[in-house]
Amino acid sequence: MNPLQPADIFISCVSDDFEKQHARFPGFRSALAAYLRRADCHVKVQEDFRQEGAIDTIQKLANYVRHCRAVLHLVAKAKGAVPDQRDREAFLNSEPNFLQACPELRQQLGECSDLTYTQWEAFLALHYGVNLFVYRSVDAHETQQTHLDRLTSVKRFPEQFASDVDLLGKLIGDLRKILPNIPALKQ
Repeated sequence: MNPLQPADIFISCVSDDFEKQHARFPGFRSALAAYLRRADCHVKVQEDFRQEGAIDTIQKLANYVRHCRAVLHLVAKAKGAVPDQRDREAFLNSEPNFLQACPELRQQLGECSDLTYTQWEAFLALHYGVNLFVYRSVDAHETQQTHLDRLTSVKRFPEQFASDVDLLGKLIGDLRKILPNIPALKQ
């Protein structure tokens, strides 16, 4: 990446956990996006995508994720919506080598019928070789253990967080990995 060119970052999370007013971490995704934009990053979330006629949502996600510098995958209790069969089949037919580099994971996923859009975002990052940073709330295991186990099986070990402040701290700690072109501080 050219150091003067903004990094493209995708924030992958379920709105019911990280955005909506009733969420456990209300407004967190918007705040994180604003902070990253202040660091000259191009930031996208699923809701930013406009309608494009015949292009299904998984394909829209794939078109964006494949060009990103990083995907920040935030996992909490809510799983999110599951794509319909037509959307899944259309994508898998267009990408017959989906997750070919992770054969055991690909076998576990089968027809991907239980994946939510948010979970797809993480696996698309793996498929396209995009840096995937995974953060999980302390209670995510209650509903997302299968997803977390799948990520762990390909050595994407989630950082656990207990609060929004804790999550921001973890993100700040990983900033040099997320944005590797940040100049070193001079002593």
